[in-house]
Amino acid sequence: MPGFAFFRALYPSSRLVLGLAGPLGLYYASRLQKIYADSTSTAHRHHQNSETRREDYSGMHPANGVRRVDWISWPSTFPSEDVISTRYEHDKSWSFWAIYDGNVGPQTAWHLDQHLLHNLVGSLSEIYAAAGGSQPEKDVVHDAFKRVFLALDDEIVYQSAQRIREKSWANPKVGVRAEANEVLGAAYTGSSALVAFYDADVRTLHVSGVGRGRVLLGRRRKAQQSVDIVHGSSEDVERTLYEVHDLSPKHKPSDPAEVARLTAEHPNETLFTGEPAKYLDWGVTRSFGNGVMKWTRDMQDFLWEKCLGETLRPNMLTPPYFTAAPDTQTIQVESGDFLVLASEGTRYKHITKEVMVGLVGAWLDRSEYSRSSFKCTELPVELTKKNDWWYTNEDSNAAYHLGRNALGGADLDAFTAQLDMPMSRSRWLRQDLSVIVVFFE
Repeated sequence: MPGFAFFRALYPSSRLVLGLAGPLGLYYASRLQKIYADSTSTAHRHHQNSETRREDYSGMHPANGVRRVDWISWPSTFPSEDVISTRYEHDKSWSFWAIYDGNVGPQTAWHLDQHLLHNLVGSLSEIYAAAGGSQPEKDVVHDAFKRVFLALDDEIVYQSAQRIREKSWANPKVGVRAEANEVLGAAYTGSSALVAFYDADVRTLHVSGVGRGRVLLGRRRKAQQSVDIVHGSSEDVERTLYEVHDLSPKHKPSDPAEVARLTAEHPNETLFTGEPAKYLDWGVTRSFGNGVMKWTRDMQDFLWEKCLGETLRPNMLTPPYFTAAPDTQTIQVESGDFLVLASEGTRYKHITKEVMVGLVGAWLDRSEYSRSSFKCTELPVELTKKNDWWYTNEDSNAAYHLGRNALGGADLDAFTAQLDMPMSRSRWLRQDLSVIVVFFE
């Protein structure tokens, strides 16, 4: 049992038995290895609740150019479909942070955790070497992201299915159902991906995304802001505000560019229905995995007949309908900037992108925002929408601070109830929630 063997090697005096075998055991063994590596450094604090499987982490100066990194992962299901992944290439002053937000199951997110950043570092190393000591052009870096994303998705979805079919053709009398269950695990499930790559030597941040989730950069500036005073009147005062730079992927059925792209690729088909719009009953237009949205009709017929696959959906006329091609953006980092990566579990009406940046700004300026509760209009950010939610600022971990305000804010009872609810019920109330907050030097 690989997971158990690893755990006993790591903690030989422990009486705890990790009773997980196969891919699940291997995956959690690798997570334990990462947790152990973090916890052995005095500059890092990692906490994992064994009952709820919630994780929170704070690390000071993990890499060149990075002042601090906080993150949380709060499952609503077991196994969690969210995965947080980090990597630091200290000899190159490179830092990577990623959130994989799975759907239909966690296997695709697990596969990305094991391979995506590794493959990306290899590709980037090649293009940096080819640049001969100079910085590669932005478009070259973007192309590297796209190649790595598409190649890994091709391996997950198409190559795995083809291997199973070729084995079945080679010996038709031998069943391949059991092998298909293992080989196609990451192909049947799916995942979004948010990946940030920071080159500290030139203070350049590249962000690449597929599917859903948020990536926001906050930047401090001085500005005049209207502040409410007594009797409903207001006055303009100079305050520290935070700019919001939205680097999130826009892979939703409501995005005009995605609608135009998909309508051109699949003319004369009914792709978008409902309000808010769904794309063939999905709330996302791109993802890793999700082979049922990518395999040819012929391949899906084979998987249905020989491998206990899913029934071909009647609206699957001209697949593929999903792609793992990312949108990649680049921005120069200034001193004091911070970055937020957040899974879809943080998406509430009271947690807009402006509020999210404003909350981190309030966390940084805790001496000014030390009250037990305050409204969104008091946040150090310009708002496009206002709400009646009450927020709070009481956590030492910036990611925990965002998670608390997403689930309950100043209402401790609501926050505790949602966080501690048994997973058999919480999965119907909220999604897995993961947040990374990076503070740059």
